[in-house]
Amino acid sequence: MSDAYLKKVFDDDPDYNLHYTFESHPRQSTSPHLHYDTTLVLTYFLKGSGCFLVEGRQYLVGPGDLLLLNQSELHVMTVDDSEHERISLYIYDSIFDKWNCPKHHFFDAFNSRINGSNNVIPAETVARSGLGRQIQKILEYKSRRTPEGSVLAGCAVIEMLDMLNSVSVPSAGDSSVRSISNKHINDIIHYLSENYAQKIEIDELAYRFHFNKHYLCRLFKECTGTSIVEYCTLKKILYFNRLVCQNLSLENAAYKAGFQNYSNFYRLYKKYTGISPSEYRQKIRGADDSTGI
Repeated sequence: MSDAYLKKVFDDDPDYNLHYTFESHPRQSTSPHLHYDTTLVLTYFLKGSGCFLVEGRQYLVGPGDLLLLNQSELHVMTVDDSEHERISLYIYDSIFDKWNCPKHHFFDAFNSRINGSNNVIPAETVARSGLGRQIQKILEYKSRRTPEGSVLAGCAVIEMLDMLNSVSVPSAGDSSVRSISNKHINDIIHYLSENYAQKIEIDELAYRFHFNKHYLCRLFKECTGTSIVEYCTLKKILYFNRLVCQNLSLENAAYKAGFQNYSNFYRLYKKYTGISPSEYRQKIRGADDSTGI
């Protein structure tokens, strides 16, 4: 393949998107800032290696590995300078709505675990289970760009979700999973994940976990890719999004998520998401809604 950069995006299905990416000279960081996705994400690595930082844990990924992310996991990806080839699936919760089918069990591999743990299925397990072949099959069907191919691809996605639940995912401490973490920072992340809607004082956090304040801030950024304040802000935004999906007003959802000042919240939301809170509400409703707060 001679292309320095090739990306095929198949976004013609409302329930999932598929991206095929090849980079002969990848950027040092393909997702330079800590962020979250609004869908479930599955990435299958075909060539190259790199590092995924997920909720304070570093996963070293290589060819054949499979990475799973849910909508609540903050992450950032860095890659080496060799050839990279990967297939990514972005799956929406709506994928089972057309069959009126209970969907929570199909998503167990993504959601039935602690955030930042068990995110990688190693290449040996992926090959043995047939997951790699299944993902390649989805790409093959989508590449036909026909109605029949789209139907077959959708069925293959659902079959893949069922296959994921039958795979024994190694724990983060398993020798087959190349991961690095700091127990102290993991404990702090767990605490912040339970209390982010409250006002978090750095001095109080340092005292609670027996750290020097300045050392804590430096270590947290080294392990997570962001500051404590930014981490809590992103978690609050995620919580706000969930509350809006429950039909709370924008103002009430922002307050419950821990933002005391709506103007400040509006500025932060647009900074981190690129859209306004009302635009997000319009997006999830799938209809024009300009009624304001």
